[in-house]
Amino acid sequence: MKPRFGRRPPLNLTHRAGVQPAPEQSAATAAAATAEEGQDLSGDSPRIFVKDVIDIATQAWRARSKMIDPLSGEPREEMKRVCRHVEAILSSLAVMGFELKDHTGDGFDYGLPLTVVGTQPTAGLTRETIIETLKPTIYWKNRIIQSGEVIVGTPAEQ
Repeated sequence: MKPRFGRRPPLNLTHRAGVQPAPEQSAATAAAATAEEGQDLSGDSPRIFVKDVIDIATQAWRARSKMIDPLSGEPREEMKRVCRHVEAILSSLAVMGFELKDHTGDGFDYGLPLTVVGTQPTAGLTRETIIETLKPTIYWKNRIIQSGEVIVGTPAEQ
């Protein structure tokens, strides 16, 4: 009986492209190929996973902020059943070592690791204050893995 693939299986069945470089490839070419695939050089864990977790955390934070009544700080009546599931997602992320920081209401300093998307003159402010957080700062094991994006309120000229 003739072997199905001939002498050896096709290349894509023996190893993943980019992970095991051909002998004529340099180490730099191999590193570039693995980086394009979103893997670290060992090929064990995809770096893309971290970006996906950051995106999940950001979206859960956004969903939660839309479910909470800004005046009372409690979930809106129509969102109570869903809010506990979003809270469970955020709690699971906390157990994994992720911390999400909402900067709304904090004083603003140009030394903070934040991206200012815009400024807005706001009556009643005596100093620059963050009036809206568009994206939270995310820490993992006390290291910033996503800088927050904010809108800064500036004192209105009188």
